[in-house]
Amino acid sequence: MQLRLYTTTLVLVLIASAVAGALVSWHREADALVSAVAGGRSTITQWCNDGFVISVTPPRPGEFKIQWGLTQIYAYYSFTGSWVVGGASYGGQCCTGKVCRPVQHTMLLVGTSY
Repeated sequence: MQLRLYTTTLVLVLIASAVAGALVSWHREADALVSAVAGGRSTITQWCNDGFVISVTPPRPGEFKIQWGLTQIYAYYSFTGSWVVGGASYGGQCCTGKVCRPVQHTMLLVGTSY
């Protein structure tokens, strides 16, 4: 009976360790994806084939691409003159027709004011 109790305890400890290790690994990967933070008033500066580029004023300024299908947008979906806050990855490009230009960041998550 005691052997069964020890075996069950050992199995539960191993499962808990594996789950904890997977969560830590996933958290590190998610942190690596978000490498820049945006926050301030925004203005749409250019439309792209797959989204648009916004310019964000201080306190966290920069040029950020909102890409359809990649960027998770939270309410209120207004980008001209509204306040935005979000996380982004470095790099990206905006293509209009066949002409492409680099952008500083590509937004992954963004929320807007109304």
